[in-house]
Amino acid sequence: MTAAPQYSVPSDDSLPLHDLGASQAELEKAVKAVHTGLAGQGARRGRIWALGVLDSVGSLTGAFERHAAMSESALENLLEIAPQLGHVAVQLEDEHEKIIITLEECLCRLRREPSAPETEWVNELRVQLIEALHALANHREREECFVYDTFESETGGGD
Repeated sequence: MTAAPQYSVPSDDSLPLHDLGASQAELEKAVKAVHTGLAGQGARRGRIWALGVLDSVGSLTGAFERHAAMSESALENLLEIAPQLGHVAVQLEDEHEKIIITLEECLCRLRREPSAPETEWVNELRVQLIEALHALANHREREECFVYDTFESETGGGD
């Protein structure tokens, strides 16, 4: 049985992994709230559904904005360890921006009166929000891979 590699993590606050963990927990809670809201009977209750989803999407947007700010700071520190992963950091930062824009667009649509029959409007919003959640899940996976690859690079692990 092979022992798990031991990674050296800076002991100072330059890499706020604890803060990122708290940020991730906040994001997970907000994502669950959006999922719960999406499962509601929106097609039959249109505006009432939208108002309920509005709160959860607002919470998710705020949580993701805080996550983006913290992780971009951490990305800079991680690039000192593995500068060859700079292209991945740029992609992650671009994803932050795109996901925030999408969530803000959803918030705007949820605040406005339906621009189509309510059933169609609700379905369009659901699709947009599900796509945003999918993008967020993919982004989270890429961030985790980036952190892993950074420490693999530092320890000389991998191929």
